[in-house]
Amino acid sequence: MKIETVYINNYKIIKRPLYTNYRCSFGNKISIPSTKTNQFLELFSDKIGLQFRILANRIRNNKTKRLEYKRFWDIFSKVDKDSPSYTKYLYNFSKKIGKNKEVEINLESKRLLDVVHSDESYIFIMNHENQKHDPKMLGILNTLLYGAYIKAEKSAACPKPKILFNEAILKSMDPNQRKIMEKFGAVGINASLFNKQNNKNGGLMFSLLKEFVNNKSHIFIFPEGKMVYFNNAELKYKFQTGIAEIVGAATRLKKDVKVMPVGFYYNKNSKDFLGSIFLGEPIAFMQKDGKIFTTKGNISSEYSSKNYRDFFSDINSSLTYKEITEKGQSIKLKNIADYIAGILCENLRICIKEAEKQVPLNSLNDNVRLL
Repeated sequence: MKIETVYINNYKIIKRPLYTNYRCSFGNKISIPSTKTNQFLELFSDKIGLQFRILANRIRNNKTKRLEYKRFWDIFSKVDKDSPSYTKYLYNFSKKIGKNKEVEINLESKRLLDVVHSDESYIFIMNHENQKHDPKMLGILNTLLYGAYIKAEKSAACPKPKILFNEAILKSMDPNQRKIMEKFGAVGINASLFNKQNNKNGGLMFSLLKEFVNNKSHIFIFPEGKMVYFNNAELKYKFQTGIAEIVGAATRLKKDVKVMPVGFYYNKNSKDFLGSIFLGEPIAFMQKDGKIFTTKGNISSEYSSKNYRDFFSDINSSLTYKEITEKGQSIKLKNIADYIAGILCENLRICIKEAEKQVPLNSLNDNVRLL
């Protein structure tokens, strides 16, 4: 059976278009038309947005705050990233971001502990459910992950985070704040919906891959990117293939590439911060003889699609690899990113539904579990 693919260059317009704040019509997959008008509107919106962010940060960052950034950077700049001290700084920083947030997490799955004990690097993909709250959820995730590394006495050698951000977010920060964030793993990338052939992004990806394949860093990414503006569209229309290209490239250099989908969800009917994080079963990818193979991932969930279950119907073990094919035929590596993206998107969609199922309905007036 065919795995549903995700295409990046399909510009066919649907009859009832959705609109972003750019007023661009939405394609029938995940793209919007790459017209000169849309490119200009995105560029104009980005410039205005950057100035707004800079102004907002200046208002938030009073003189006292700026001095705090400087004092912390003067100390933190001297901390070796391969030292236990760095991981403790990272843990405390992440804990501060996620402090006093009530979140349900499926820690009983022990999937984070499996990551810690494996000594391998992972790619974590997360949905962009809420632009304001998602960074706090990421802080909670990193608190739990690096707290587990510290407890396992692996704080020195553990893979450090590389978190992919829209570069405009970093550009708008106080200089010392930006340096702190970058040392904690923030990586600014060009998030344009149109200009994908960016030399800076290419150089960054090479550096990221080098550390990732040597188990030196975990990669954290929101695959929707700026498509998050289409907040009423399904995930499959917003999921971009950049992460799939990273996975495909990594399979040429790493024995197997593990991706953990992480679903975020929020109780929209509560005034309190009531969130849910669902840690999915990792999906592994492997390249052999010019073909890409993958594992079943989260197929056992009640939310998995029939197409996905049918594709793996002849595979018994969750650890068994199966070649990614189109109607039983091998796929050329130059086209494989669309299919990897389809697999990742399906698994992330499942995790979002699982997160929705476990989201707290009422506040218990307690802190995040284990924080």
